[in-house]
Amino acid sequence: MKIMVYEARPDERADLEKQAALHGVELSVTDAVPTLENASLAAGCIGVSILGQGCIDAALLDAYHALGIRYLSTRTIGYDHIDLDHARSIGLRVCSASYAPNGVADFTVMMLLMCLRHYKQALWRGQVNDFSLTGLQGREMKDLTIGIIGTGWIAESHIESYKRMKDVKVVAMADLIPGKAEKFAARYGIENCKFYPDHKSMLDSEKLDAVSVLEIDSFIAIVAAMIYAVLEQWKRKEKKNNEVG
Repeated sequence: MKIMVYEARPDERADLEKQAALHGVELSVTDAVPTLENASLAAGCIGVSILGQGCIDAALLDAYHALGIRYLSTRTIGYDHIDLDHARSIGLRVCSASYAPNGVADFTVMMLLMCLRHYKQALWRGQVNDFSLTGLQGREMKDLTIGIIGTGWIAESHIESYKRMKDVKVVAMADLIPGKAEKFAARYGIENCKFYPDHKSMLDSEKLDAVSVLEIDSFIAIVAAMIYAVLEQWKRKEKKNNEVG
C-alpha cells in the first residue's frame, strides 16, 4: 500500500518514516501544497495525506479519484479546506486529526491579554530589575473588536471563549467556503458581523484589535503574531493621536 504525503514539514518526516515502517506502508513525500498541477504525484497511491494550506475542491478530488485515490487524511483538526459533500458523493473517504481545541482557545485568550497588558515587555524588564511602568500602560478587553479567520470546529471553542467576555465583540469573519461564516455566526447568535471570502479582504476592510486565525495547522504561532501586529498598530495610532492632541 502506498500513500502520498503532501505538505510534509521537516519535523514530521522522522515520525512519518517510523509509522510507515511500523505498518508496512510505502510513502511518497513532498513539501508541496496539493494542487491540480501536482495531483499526478499521487498516481499509484491508495491514499493522500495533507495539511491545511491547499484548497481541496471538487476538481482536485475528482483528479485524485481518477488516479485511484480512495482515502484522504488531513493532518489538522479542521477540515474546512476540503469539499466534504463532493468527497462523499464520489465515495472518497476523509478523516482528520483529533485533539481537544479548548487549550488552543485558552492560549489565544492568554496571548490577547499579554498583548493588551504588554506583559512580554514587562517580563523582559523584570529580568534586569527594571520595574518602571513607562510604555507599559495597557488597555482593558472592554470593547475589544475581534475578527475570525476560519469558522470550523476549532472556531467553536474560540467563539465560546469570546462570548464569555463582556463587551468583547466579534465583528468580522472570513471563510473560504461561501456561506459557512454566515451559518456559523447565526448558530452562535453573533449579530452585526461582516463576512468576507478570505482573510486579506477582511484585514484590508476592518479595523480590528485582534484576529483568531483558524485555517492552518500552525495557527498558534500565527494567532500570536497577528494579534501582536494588530495591537502594535493600534498602539502606534494611539500614540500619534495623543501627540496631535
